[in-house]
Amino acid sequence: DKDYASFLVDLQFNTGAFSSFLDIGSDCNGEEKDYLFVRFKSLKEHFGEALDLFSSLFRYGNFSSEERIKGALRDIESEFEASVVRQAHSFALGSASASLTPALYSTERTQGIAFWYRVKEMLEDGNLPVFVKGTAMKTLVSERAILHITTDSSFSEEAEREAFRFLSSLEKGFPSSPSTKTVEEREKRDKGYSFPSPVSYAAMAGKAPDERTRENAALRMLLSIVGRNSVWTLIREKGGAYGAGAGLDINEDIWYFYTYRDPRLDSSINDFYKAVAEEEITEEKIEDSKLKILGRDVRPMGPQAKGLLDARRYLYSVTDDLRRYLKESQLSLEKEDLEKAKEPLLAMMKERSVTVLSSSSALSSSSLALEIRSLPFAP
Repeated sequence: DKDYASFLVDLQFNTGAFSSFLDIGSDCNGEEKDYLFVRFKSLKEHFGEALDLFSSLFRYGNFSSEERIKGALRDIESEFEASVVRQAHSFALGSASASLTPALYSTERTQGIAFWYRVKEMLEDGNLPVFVKGTAMKTLVSERAILHITTDSSFSEEAEREAFRFLSSLEKGFPSSPSTKTVEEREKRDKGYSFPSPVSYAAMAGKAPDERTRENAALRMLLSIVGRNSVWTLIREKGGAYGAGAGLDINEDIWYFYTYRDPRLDSSINDFYKAVAEEEITEEKIEDSKLKILGRDVRPMGPQAKGLLDARRYLYSVTDDLRRYLKESQLSLEKEDLEKAKEPLLAMMKERSVTVLSSSSALSSSSLALEIRSLPFAP
């Protein structure tokens, strides 16, 4: 019974920092988890009403306007055009890693380059209102909803009562089920995306050993050292790229390299291998890495950041025991462990995925066997 403007006024009065986003990843058992996060803060006296407004948005929202839905999709187009150059190396990494786990494949299809092609298809879909309404009805139901509240201890009991009231008011009937997605074959190919650019943005990625192994711990520290030293020297200082790096995604158990605003293409890809082979492991570099690990546990965080971090640890089953093991496994590493990690990494780099964003001429002249497409909505 409220129009759009009135609802926004109520939302702004009762909440602050209202935002929503998709969060997709693998939990500690390797199972894909897909979540829609909706975040807001509110005064204690407005908390219950804020929850009800959030609920009414999904349950009673008017999703019948095809014009408004397509307007939102066109906003997404505009956001892509604005971010493609600024974050091109991140898009390249998302594409390169999409074939490695179902969760990364889903992330690419909902937030990466692959999604921008899907936006174009959705704009031509005449059933968008029905689809959006159905999605909203299936999302906020009692079997799926999880509330995570960060508050003062003095308000915790009242917040808990409001949470139970809110959850008990939700409809039932759409329980979640394990993901059965499979990675399409084309995602396993090296890809090139062309757009007008005098420089290249590239990423290489591959599967890493399980996070609970010493091999993973050694690889994680080795990549950290290589990214800060040899990769930076070869690609940034000598090659002229604006930046480059390497690392290991502990959540998905993948290793990666990337380079951005790079005047070279093939040479920089080759330098990833050279950087690993030539990196000199010293006690000073190991000590520096260990200090960075210890520093992560003591860095200051605000309530919002703490709340989001705690929610993610809960949702993805990141236990204190696992965190303790990951930390201790890194701190116990020695020079010999990192030297031993080089050869397996070089072997894994032969079974890798690569994605490059650059000009059509640079992609066509590359020695890489790239499947080349033009970027959608390219600036």
